Amino acid sequence: MTPTDALARFHRMPWRERLPASAPTRSELPAENAAIKQKVNPRDWTLKNIDNMRRQVRTMGGTFDWNSEVVTCDP
Repeated sequence: MTPTDALARFHRMPWRERLPASAPTRSELPAENAAIKQKVNPRDWTLKNIDNMRRQVRTMGGTFDWNSEVVTCDP
């Protein structure tokens, strides 16, 4: 884990831009099928999962620039 920690520290240096935001890669059909099984709106299901992923990444200390995030299920 040392090389990845060193790289993350390098990218957190004050003179560097932050890492670009991560875009969760979602396959539309499996997410839609899971939402139908749970009797939930597919958009709501996807947004809930994205929020969960954000929480997990922040818990691990992710240094992403969340202001440049793009959620492709939003119109």
